[in-house]
Amino acid sequence: VFIHFPWVVYFASLTNNALYVFNCKQQADGRLTVSEFPDITCGSDDYWPIAAAGFGAFSLYVVLFFIVSYVAMTRVVQSLVDTAFQDKGSSEFATDGLRISCLHFNLVAAMKDVV
Repeated sequence: VFIHFPWVVYFASLTNNALYVFNCKQQADGRLTVSEFPDITCGSDDYWPIAAAGFGAFSLYVVLFFIVSYVAMTRVVQSLVDTAFQDKGSSEFATDGLRISCLHFNLVAAMKDVV
């Protein structure tokens, strides 16, 4: 079962949606507007509450992704220790397709992408 792929894609798409508000584009009349929502002018009074919500959502999604991934990875490691490296347990989706010596790879790669 390839649960890890939708897991990563789901959080990546949520993060991408949270960042839409920070992508401003200059219009023909010289105003900077949000690319996806041209009726919202960047830096206006209407923009700042939306920008704060976007930043909050981005922070929540990134932090939640790393917390859940870390907990799942530690459960896999504990399950491997308990079963003498025979079973990855119910949180196997977090390390799907990785060798036992590289269980941390997805977490490190995601951290690298964020930084």
